[in-house]
Amino acid sequence: MSASKRAWRDGRCSPVGALTVCRVVVAGVIERAIDDLAPADRAADLKAGLAVRLREPDVDTLLDTVSIGRATIRLCRSLGFDIWSDADRYLDDDVPPDSS
Repeated sequence: MSASKRAWRDGRCSPVGALTVCRVVVAGVIERAIDDLAPADRAADLKAGLAVRLREPDVDTLLDTVSIGRATIRLCRSLGFDIWSDADRYLDDDVPPDSS
Protein backbone atom coordinates (compact mmCIF):
# COMPACT_ATOMS: atom_id res chain seq x y z
CA MET A 1 0.00 0.00 0.00
CA SER A 2 1.37 3.41 -0.95
CA ALA A 3 2.21 6.06 1.63
CA SER A 4 -0.60 8.28 0.39
CA LYS A 5 -3.17 5.49 0.72
CA ARG A 6 -1.94 4.70 4.24
CA ALA A 7 -2.24 8.38 5.12
CA TRP A 8 -5.84 8.48 3.90
CA ARG A 9 -6.70 5.17 5.54
CA ASP A 10 -5.29 6.27 8.88
CA GLY A 11 -6.48 9.87 8.61
CA ARG A 12 -2.95 11.01 9.36
CA CYS A 13 0.11 11.81 7.30
CA SER A 14 2.80 10.01 9.27
CA PRO A 15 4.98 8.50 6.51
CA VAL A 16 7.47 11.05 5.24
CA GLY A 17 6.33 10.72 1.59
CA ALA A 18 2.74 11.13 2.66
CA LEU A 19 3.47 14.55 4.18
CA THR A 20 3.92 15.94 0.69
CA VAL A 21 0.73 14.27 -0.52
CA CYS A 22 -1.20 15.57 2.47
CA ARG A 23 0.22 19.07 2.01
CA VAL A 24 -0.96 19.09 -1.62
CA VAL A 25 -4.40 17.72 -0.74
CA VAL A 26 -4.90 20.14 2.15
CA ALA A 27 -3.77 23.06 -0.01
CA GLY A 28 -6.21 22.02 -2.75
CA VAL A 29 -9.12 21.75 -0.33
CA ILE A 30 -8.35 25.15 1.18
CA GLU A 31 -7.90 26.82 -2.21
CA ARG A 32 -11.25 25.44 -3.37
CA ALA A 33 -12.91 26.65 -0.18
CA ILE A 34 -11.36 30.09 -0.69
CA ASP A 35 -12.70 30.18 -4.25
CA ASP A 36 -16.17 29.20 -3.07
CA LEU A 37 -16.52 31.03 0.24
CA ALA A 38 -14.13 33.96 0.54
CA PRO A 39 -15.09 37.45 -0.51
CA ALA A 40 -13.56 38.15 -3.92
CA ASP A 41 -11.43 40.99 -2.54
CA ARG A 42 -9.78 38.62 0.01
CA ALA A 43 -9.25 35.52 -2.15
CA ALA A 44 -5.84 36.45 -3.60
CA ASP A 45 -4.49 37.50 -0.19
CA LEU A 46 -5.76 34.28 1.43
CA LYS A 47 -4.11 32.14 -1.26
CA ALA A 48 -0.84 34.04 -0.87
CA GLY A 49 -1.05 33.60 2.90
CA LEU A 50 -1.72 29.89 2.44
CA ALA A 51 1.37 29.49 0.27
CA VAL A 52 3.51 31.11 2.98
CA ARG A 53 1.78 29.23 5.80
CA LEU A 54 2.38 25.84 4.15
CA ARG A 55 6.14 26.47 4.20
CA GLU A 56 6.25 27.09 7.96
CA PRO A 57 7.89 24.31 10.00
CA ASP A 58 4.93 23.64 12.27
CA VAL A 59 2.80 22.50 9.32
CA ASP A 60 4.69 19.18 9.10
CA THR A 61 3.95 18.55 12.76
CA LEU A 62 0.32 19.48 12.25
CA LEU A 63 -0.03 17.13 9.26
CA ASP A 64 1.73 14.37 11.17
CA THR A 65 -0.38 14.58 14.33
CA VAL A 66 -3.96 15.39 13.36
CA SER A 67 -6.40 14.22 10.72
CA ILE A 68 -6.42 15.84 7.31
CA GLY A 69 -9.77 17.45 8.09
CA ARG A 70 -8.60 18.93 11.37
CA ALA A 71 -5.39 20.19 9.71
CA THR A 72 -7.48 21.86 6.99
CA ILE A 73 -9.71 23.58 9.53
CA ARG A 74 -6.76 24.71 11.66
CA LEU A 75 -4.84 26.09 8.69
CA CYS A 76 -7.91 27.97 7.49
CA ARG A 77 -8.39 29.46 10.93
CA SER A 78 -4.73 30.47 11.07
CA LEU A 79 -5.41 32.51 7.93
CA GLY A 80 -8.45 34.15 9.51
CA PHE A 81 -10.72 32.13 7.23
CA ASP A 82 -13.11 29.74 8.95
CA ILE A 83 -14.76 26.98 6.92
CA TRP A 84 -16.16 25.14 9.94
CA SER A 85 -19.81 25.54 8.91
CA ASP A 86 -19.04 24.17 5.42
CA ALA A 87 -16.16 21.83 6.23
CA ASP A 88 -17.90 18.55 5.36
CA ARG A 89 -18.62 19.78 1.86
CA TYR A 90 -14.90 20.16 1.20
CA LEU A 91 -13.45 17.31 3.22
CA ASP A 92 -15.71 14.55 1.87
CA ASP A 93 -14.97 15.26 -1.79
CA ASP A 94 -11.20 14.83 -1.76
CA VAL A 95 -10.68 11.22 -0.74
CA PRO A 96 -8.58 9.71 -3.53
CA PRO A 97 -9.98 6.63 -5.27
CA ASP A 98 -8.60 3.26 -4.25
CA SER A 99 -6.77 1.80 -7.23
CA SER A 100 -5.19 -1.18 -5.47
